[in-house]
Amino acid sequence: MSENIKIIKKDYMNVIQELFSKFKKAVVFGKGPTFKVIEKDEDTLFCCVNETINYIDDCDILVINDIEKFSNIIPSKFTNLKCILIPYHIHKNAKFDKNLTYNDVIMKLKDYFNGYLIVHNLAIHIPKANYDDFITLPSKVVYSTCHTSCDFIFGFLTNIVCIDTYGFGISNSDNEFYNESFKNNKAGCNAKRLRILITRMNSIKQYYNKPITYK
Repeated sequence: MSENIKIIKKDYMNVIQELFSKFKKAVVFGKGPTFKVIEKDEDTLFCCVNETINYIDDCDILVINDIEKFSNIIPSKFTNLKCILIPYHIHKNAKFDKNLTYNDVIMKLKDYFNGYLIVHNLAIHIPKANYDDFITLPSKVVYSTCHTSCDFIFGFLTNIVCIDTYGFGISNSDNEFYNESFKNNKAGCNAKRLRILITRMNSIKQYYNKPITYK
């Protein structure tokens, strides 16, 4: 097990909160048609979903729910990355596997990453897998990694008052659901799923009473 990767349990969340205390707003990058690279302001936290980090130079938090996604990321992107947020039982092939844990992620990243690994209980795994030492995202709205990102930001980084998303919740005029940059990393989306994604995100907005915009 790597000694460089620092596992963040519930009792050490203050370390992460202090690390990101200067930020007032956040940007979450998803893989939808409206994804784009933007300049970073001093008071803005950048949160990347899955492979979007390959295009973002100053990512603060990488959020991944499926272990296969790590293989699609350029190894050098982990070098200066501060934090990764993953479920205790990370998915494989979009499914729960009790034999697969955050330790498997550590083994994949031990030669590249030396930041904080924030481990959480994914709500859809409760009660079959719930670990008191680790955080659970407050709203318990689970549908995509983008939802996980927003729930974590508002739930634990309370100094952040708003979130903008690029590449989430909007299809283009050709009814495409992914940006051309991610044509080889599609997870499967359609109009019905898009409606559910937006409905679930609205639930997160209502839970925290804070704005989330789709750019």
